[in-house]
Amino acid sequence: MTLTAKHQSVVCAGGIDYGPSKKSWTGGTIYARSFNFIYGSIEARIKSAGYGVHSGLLWMMGSGCQPIMYKHSNWCNHTWPNPNNEIDIAEIKPASGGLETVYQNFFGDAAKWHDGSARTTDVSRYWHVYRLDWSASSLVFSIDGVATTKFTTEIPYRPMFPIISTEFEDGSGGIPDPAAFPQTIQVDYVRVWNASGKLIFSDEFGAPQ
Repeated sequence: MTLTAKHQSVVCAGGIDYGPSKKSWTGGTIYARSFNFIYGSIEARIKSAGYGVHSGLLWMMGSGCQPIMYKHSNWCNHTWPNPNNEIDIAEIKPASGGLETVYQNFFGDAAKWHDGSARTTDVSRYWHVYRLDWSASSLVFSIDGVATTKFTTEIPYRPMFPIISTEFEDGSGGIPDPAAFPQTIQVDYVRVWNASGKLIFSDEFGAPQ
């Protein structure tokens, strides 16, 4: 699957209301409309975009957001982050950490970010396999089979659904340079296993599913 960003001479208005501030951007999002799960493992093989793009290569939101995610001017109709938590399995913010830093975070019921990160090779030039192993007691993040970040407190305990997205915002991606576009995120597959190790979701993106 490809998610391609192009520069066009148009005015884009809108944004998401985060309460005390409003963020405006344009971008694209692919997410599961009906599938969600609680506890198990999720994995994807992805090659990211470059500077000027804030890439959510693989992340999840609480299943309560699925039917209302982009239907309101405020984020999930004020249901984020509680009860609809967020887990960022592989987030790329070039303006903050370059293209070798993968952010691995989550936002639980305590209304604060639990921040983690890992270093790898340039995500815009090389494919990487991103994985989360999620149990009732821990979140363990891995890149290319190597564990990189682990959390053991305030673990999300409600069903969640997978998302892949690309956004353009000065604070995270860096100011987009029209000369740097088009830019493309490529996704080889997304797979999910339940807590018993059974494959319960698989999309190889050979055809729309």
